[in-house]
Amino acid sequence: MLRKLLTIVLPIALPFVVYYLYITWARMRGAGQGQQPGYKDPPWPWLAAGGVVLMAAALIAWRVLSDPAAPGAEIVPDRYIDGQVEPSYVVEE
Repeated sequence: MLRKLLTIVLPIALPFVVYYLYITWARMRGAGQGQQPGYKDPPWPWLAAGGVVLMAAALIAWRVLSDPAAPGAEIVPDRYIDGQVEPSYVVEE
């Protein structure tokens, strides 16, 4: 669940959060000075595209950096034996 949150939800939401923070900061800083950015017409396509690009980068990085085993190796998951958790390990063939 946490992996899905970090690799899918967070990268997609990040551009929207950054845009909202920018709008809030710009309004507080330049109150009453001409045209200010507004909440009504945000650049939805650019924000969504940025989120998809960040999500793709996160998924690619997760796949490339988290593969601990060579092809054909067997990964033995964590096991609970006699009240102790035995950590996972890789059996090379």
